[in-house]
Amino acid sequence: MKREIYSRKVVKTTLNITQGRIDSVRKNDVTRSACRVYKDGKIGVSGCFGEPTEENWKAAEENLSLAIPYEYKTEANTRRVEDRREEILSEKEFLERSEEMLEKLQERNPDFIFSNKLSSCDVTQTLKNDEGLYYEASDREYMFSVVFKHKDSNAVFDGGVGMSSRRFDAQRFVEDSSRMLRAYTGEVPLPEEKTLPVVCSFYDVGQKILESLACDELGKKTSILADKFGTKAFSENFTLFADRSKEDVGTPFFDAEGTVLEGDRVALIENGVIRNGFCDKKNAAEFGFCNTASADGEIDDVPSLGYPGISVKPSEKTFRELVGSGKAIYIDTMAGGDCTADGSFASPVQLAYLIENGELVGRLPEFGLSGSIYEMFGDDYLGMSSDKPFFDQRVLCVRMHLG
Repeated sequence: MKREIYSRKVVKTTLNITQGRIDSVRKNDVTRSACRVYKDGKIGVSGCFGEPTEENWKAAEENLSLAIPYEYKTEANTRRVEDRREEILSEKEFLERSEEMLEKLQERNPDFIFSNKLSSCDVTQTLKNDEGLYYEASDREYMFSVVFKHKDSNAVFDGGVGMSSRRFDAQRFVEDSSRMLRAYTGEVPLPEEKTLPVVCSFYDVGQKILESLACDELGKKTSILADKFGTKAFSENFTLFADRSKEDVGTPFFDAEGTVLEGDRVALIENGVIRNGFCDKKNAAEFGFCNTASADGEIDDVPSLGYPGISVKPSEKTFRELVGSGKAIYIDTMAGGDCTADGSFASPVQLAYLIENGELVGRLPEFGLSGSIYEMFGDDYLGMSSDKPFFDQRVLCVRMHLG
């Protein structure tokens, strides 16, 4: 019988903001562990808070009677420890710098009222077993999630600004927020052009592509991309990775089964060609796909297929080079859309800004966007920016239809 421990320690400090000031501090320090035992092609799991005891191991062994199959080879005889944290602030430093940042944000933007939360989240995940495996991954993320309301507005809130980074970059957050709030105060009409470059995140317009790359759907031929597997379905300039590298903040280098990728990432779509579905050990064995380190689940669950961390290969062009000197649209909030089986996508846009010559110039009225995923990531694909122009994030640029 083999024994394995999978654990996750989360230390999180959350600052609550009301009327532009911090009014409370909440701190959580929680470790959750899972005892896993493997015997005769079966797995037993028992979870607990803190370090496991012999009682937890006994419970895991008793759960072998549930006869949950797990016939896949566990990782062995390897060690890797990686700390991706870049700036480690004490709780006091985090509070003091947050207060200073909010003061500057309010000074720069006196016509707005700010609320919601700032967080510091430190996560350490480990996976070890009695066959010589030891993996440990640490990361820290500073998350600024600030809701704003104009003083003359009757709404509960008007919008939000946010940033997630390994460094507490107060200057960047204040500058980018102020740039966006200036644009928010200036309403502009919807452009007359029917098709324009749209600046957004991959998840805004590419979620259907990611969902359709699940290896079980590809293997069962229920994915809309199943008949395009191995063929060039998108632009030669579009490459999508399952990514466990430093590019994806908060994602450890190993998955819930201990799978590690060579170079910490693998292409799902490479130069427009669909190469892999995201996959765990079970589905790799069942359907013959490459294991892309995509096992997930609650800490005390049997590992199963989950969404991987992803990244889009950046182009060699900056954001300004991608959108050019003409008009473009920056998406802030887009929700309620859908994609049909033929790849047609449409969504209402709740909050967006007009871009001219690479600058945010004003807030647009609510409108709709549409396009086909095969066009947006085909001939209408402009690229992922090489720089990080907004809130320390790269942006995706595609052409879409207005209305």
